[in-house]
Amino acid sequence: MAGEVSEKAQGCVSAPILMVCSEADRAVNLSKQQDFFRKVVKQQPKSWYYCFDDSLHIEHRMMTKLEDNDYEELVITLAKAFVESDLIWVEFEQIAKQITQGQTYDQIILKLNFDGQVSQQLAAMMTQAFGCEHLTCIDPDS
Repeated sequence: MAGEVSEKAQGCVSAPILMVCSEADRAVNLSKQQDFFRKVVKQQPKSWYYCFDDSLHIEHRMMTKLEDNDYEELVITLAKAFVESDLIWVEFEQIAKQITQGQTYDQIILKLNFDGQVSQQLAAMMTQAFGCEHLTCIDPDS
């Protein structure tokens, strides 16, 4: 399906895409998702990719508590951060990489001068202790 969508989208203006997945999701192929995201972000840099760490046990049906997702609020927070922010993928990655190096969220936003572009919701998602080790789960290039 991703290949068909990519083919049809060639040369078209693309809306920003938030791609959310989970390492614990055995119903989809993560490497194919990441390949699809690489194509998406080339056409629309304001797209984000976030993959929840396997340790959270968020499976394919991941959106609500009724679907056994104890982290429903994190999915909602991530969606709000995406909608309320003007960061492109490269900027989102910069923040994540600096978080893994031990810098605080506030230091990074100030240093990179992203203050007006970033939702406060993003601070809840970008912490060194959250998600997979060193936030590699958000990097489709890894």
